[in-house]
Amino acid sequence: MALSNFDVVDIVLRPLPGESGKLTLLIIDSENWTDMQERCRCFHLKLNSYVQLILSAHFIKDYPKIRPHDVVIRVLTIVPPDTEMLKVGLVPCGGDTISIVFQDYHSFKAALKN
Repeated sequence: MALSNFDVVDIVLRPLPGESGKLTLLIIDSENWTDMQERCRCFHLKLNSYVQLILSAHFIKDYPKIRPHDVVIRVLTIVPPDTEMLKVGLVPCGGDTISIVFQDYHSFKAALKN
């Protein structure tokens, strides 16, 4: 799983406790980036692939009761997101919006163990 692998949804989860969505899609940014422009480009391409998936007939068939606003995309990062990435809080999707949440990868894993 990598930010630069645009053809793969990293993980699909039920919503985490306290989340308002009905489905969580994880993007795992596990690389130790040195080129932040390339990282941001990969992030936007991966995000776009997730939006295309949510709008696809396959997704609608597999999740018939889920609408784009029911989905949360959680981005787990090893290196904190830069300011360009953090500007993305909501993504337009088929006349609706999807929430984007950033979280430290290690703290997410630790919280799952508890």
